[in-house]
Amino acid sequence: MAKSRENQMSEIKNFSEVPVFNNEAEEANFWDHHGLGNDLLAELKPFNIENNIEQYILENLRILPLDKQQEVLDFTEFLRQKIV
Repeated sequence: MAKSRENQMSEIKNFSEVPVFNNEAEEANFWDHHGLGNDLLAELKPFNIENNIEQYILENLRILPLDKQQEVLDFTEFLRQKIV
């Protein structure tokens, strides 16, 4: 008797388990065999970009290493120069 697709999927318990993908095909293949665990799904909150964008950016910025934070700063300065 064949296993159901759900029984064959590996459960992701932390977003750090999700690799960086080289292309969409690689990502699609990963998600064909993996799914978010219930605990991780419970941690997700609805996101309203209009009300939370600053907080969302700051939370994500704080977890980046310093060199990546510098890249974010450089990019935001580049964007600002384009609109001035």
